[in-house]
Amino acid sequence: MIQIRNLNFQYLSGKSVLKNIDLEIKEGECLSIIGKNGAGKSSLVRLMAGLIKPSKGEILIDEINVQDRKKAKEIRKKIGIVFQNPENQILFPNVQDDLEFALKNLDLPNRETRIGNALQKVGMENYSNEDTYELSLGQKQRINLASVLAVNPLYLILDEPTTMIDSWRKG
Repeated sequence: MIQIRNLNFQYLSGKSVLKNIDLEIKEGECLSIIGKNGAGKSSLVRLMAGLIKPSKGEILIDEINVQDRKKAKEIRKKIGIVFQNPENQILFPNVQDDLEFALKNLDLPNRETRIGNALQKVGMENYSNEDTYELSLGQKQRINLASVLAVNPLYLILDEPTTMIDSWRKG
């Protein structure tokens, strides 16, 4: 379960975007958070990933505080995040290498099978040897999703998942 307790976040500029947030998300539950630009949706995702620290409160993933650096690897196996801008999440110039990175870091077995299955799930099974810089933004976003799916986390968090979708053309 993801538990958010009395969460507050304020930017260095002093702008407060999250105030007294309490939320529980159970495994298997589907939740959408909507709001206007600047409301704190992406900040909440970054907080859940442990990339930024709350001004107050805590976030627990299966009772592990995301700020506990000693448990970072355990948390990364439980929670997968696809961020809003796909270019910020791709680290390697080759699709295969990019997907393999998280699996190596987390010491996960069956890397080839996991990568093949994940690419198939996002319709990118023929792209494993492609250069990431040659992909469209929508394809990059699908590669990021495949990278997360290959880990097979308990919780999947998508920040603005439809922003870079390529148009479909019949031809």
